[in-house]
Amino acid sequence: ADPGVACYKPLSAGTDLSGKHPGRFGEKWRDTADVTTTELPTGTVTFLFTDIEGSTRLLQSVGNEGYGSFLETHDSIIRDALAAFDGVEVRTEGDSFFAVFTSATDAVAAALQAQLGLQEYEWPASKDLRVRMGMHTGQALLGGDNYMGLDVHRAARIGDAAHGGQVLVSRTTADLVKRSLPAGALLFEVGEFRLKDVGSEHLYQVGLEGLLTQFPAPRSLGQTGSQLPHQLTTFVGREDQLQEVSAQLRANRLVTLTGPGGTGKTRLALKIAEETGRSYRDGAFFVALSGVGDPDLLDLTILKELGLQTSSAEITPSDHLKSYLAEKHLLLVLDNFEHLMGSETLVADVLAATGDVTVLVTSRTPLRIRGEREIMVPPLGTTHVDGDQPSEGALLFAERAEAVRSGFDPTAEDLEAIESLVEKLDGLPLAIELAASRMKILSPGQILERLDNKLLASRAGDLPSRQRTITATIAWSYDLLGPSARRLFERLSVFVGGSTIEEIEVVCTSDDESDIDFLDSLSELADHNLIRETAADGPTRFSMLHVVREFAYETLVDRAEEREYRARHTHAFTELVDTAQAELLTSSRIKWLDRLSAEHDNIRAALDWAVDRGDAASALTIAAGMWRYWQTRGPLPEAMERVTEALSLEGDYPVLRAKALEAAGGIAYWRGDLPATFGPYEEAVSILREHGSSADLAMALYNQSFALAAAQDFDHAAAALDESMELSVAADDAHGIARVHWGRFDLAWYEGNPEASAHHARLAIERFEPLDAPFDLGWAHFALGDSLMKL
Repeated sequence: ADPGVACYKPLSAGTDLSGKHPGRFGEKWRDTADVTTTELPTGTVTFLFTDIEGSTRLLQSVGNEGYGSFLETHDSIIRDALAAFDGVEVRTEGDSFFAVFTSATDAVAAALQAQLGLQEYEWPASKDLRVRMGMHTGQALLGGDNYMGLDVHRAARIGDAAHGGQVLVSRTTADLVKRSLPAGALLFEVGEFRLKDVGSEHLYQVGLEGLLTQFPAPRSLGQTGSQLPHQLTTFVGREDQLQEVSAQLRANRLVTLTGPGGTGKTRLALKIAEETGRSYRDGAFFVALSGVGDPDLLDLTILKELGLQTSSAEITPSDHLKSYLAEKHLLLVLDNFEHLMGSETLVADVLAATGDVTVLVTSRTPLRIRGEREIMVPPLGTTHVDGDQPSEGALLFAERAEAVRSGFDPTAEDLEAIESLVEKLDGLPLAIELAASRMKILSPGQILERLDNKLLASRAGDLPSRQRTITATIAWSYDLLGPSARRLFERLSVFVGGSTIEEIEVVCTSDDESDIDFLDSLSELADHNLIRETAADGPTRFSMLHVVREFAYETLVDRAEEREYRARHTHAFTELVDTAQAELLTSSRIKWLDRLSAEHDNIRAALDWAVDRGDAASALTIAAGMWRYWQTRGPLPEAMERVTEALSLEGDYPVLRAKALEAAGGIAYWRGDLPATFGPYEEAVSILREHGSSADLAMALYNQSFALAAAQDFDHAAAALDESMELSVAADDAHGIARVHWGRFDLAWYEGNPEASAHHARLAIERFEPLDAPFDLGWAHFALGDSLMKL
């Protein structure tokens, strides 16, 4: 399981440096006796740190005199390599070196030459001396006669992360050297890791034939390629299950944790991923599926969690996923799979197409595909261990009780009641946590007395015992709520994946705000453990566990209020999208992209409701407003499906329809499906000539020109841009005028006229600079660079 270099695929091998320097890449070591350097280089440089691995053990083994000889030889080999490639020795400290290079390629070559020299030297007493090396390229900031700044510290931490005999480099250095590596040298991706004091860094390893190749994971604070939700509560018990599941993951590539809702499948899967993620070279990734209602979106959802999107119409999302994972070594956790049955074939296809991907699934039922190892997740233990030790269930109750009643010190009577409680609750973690939340106002004995009545009343029916228990426990907590909190609890179920307090208030409170005491009710739900605060960057979010949300939604339906609050939810997120779309090309774009990402499941749910109810205005507004988000963060195949659904609805909303058509044309363009752009753009222009404003028409013509230019229809593209310019000038629209110059760059580029394309790119830059338009300005700079390359 060690992520050795032998598992990595080389990125590139480049220039032979033997003509520039002697040494490993030439014939002999260079005599450095006359090399002295007194000035430290400034500007952009590459910092190199080296350190002997296990120096204390080596000193103890060979003694002071022997170690002195070792160190003298080590210093000579390092200094020869530095001198051979114009490195400047900044300082030495014990058995470590700090050096600097004005060329990243020279720094890599020096490190490789030093490693080869150290490995080939015949050390006495059969003792190998191994040196860890790390480097990073950044700004050389001088403080007196030494360097200072974060780039120096980053290079030092990368050196600390390496193992003896290994050369690690930062992504910045890797990008600089990947096309100019010494002959025979290879660059390997290791992954992203957290480094002490300096945050995360994407690390690469430089290798060379004849050097050691396989190393454990870098010596760091952990891999950050992993994407696992942060847990706010401690994990209690389940030592046997942790060992069993970990063992099965080592032996099987598909393990499914099954059991009814509330048994702790998700929490167990997360704990497993946290503990085993480091053994996977590319980390562990958690994919929450409870908010995904369409089985066809499984591949797109996984791609998004991996930080990918499929933008080309020529590759399906599933093929993109399989291609990306083909050479990855990672753990993929798919949580709450049961309502996506029908898409389990994708899991089988991924496993068949990859060799080092392991999938851990949580589901109420198994996937029933070849190679699956099902593990039923049992409830927590409810019996005393070794006579005196509390059961696992009791430990969980006590831990959660402490969270709501600080300093809780249970008496013998309390402990007896707690053990009876967890036994009656079948050891189900969610039921235990809900019961423990009552400790703020009740004793364990009082909770037991009240719980008995509720559970006894719910034993009838055809549900399995554990399912009746969890439903009854949620119902008990629900019954204990005040009227206001009950109404809020039910209405909260229309949110998918939770939301911010602002959106919750808008959707869940009536217009006169008389039926809900909002903040008090929200606090009451949190006290009862029926909602949870999500730990994430950005605004505080509140969400429900899947099984709790199911109960709340069924209650909302029973009260015949589903339609009203689903409609309010759709209206709120339609407004959010409409507000956000105007900001997605401004300097606030990152904030709004993040906001839409956080609410993506809610936006999907709102669009689904609008389509199902034939609400063309909302559906078209969401489809048109989201396309720039989909362009940036994907997924584009889903985007096309969503926009097509919205356009299929009947309704007299010509301008909204035109904007959704522009979205369809834009999505097709960015997917590389040029033929699919013409119809939507042409219809949009036609509609806006009759119903739209001059600004709307100017934008549509501008967009249409890109598809026409790409199709080599230069005359019509030029005509569209000319008309767009006339409309923009007449309206004194500075942004529209700047966009037309960008469009004229694009036309000249396709016409093969780099002088004209560079001219219009410069004009676009000039006009975009005073505007709040970083998206357009960035593309204009790209356009200029692209044009200049062709001059």
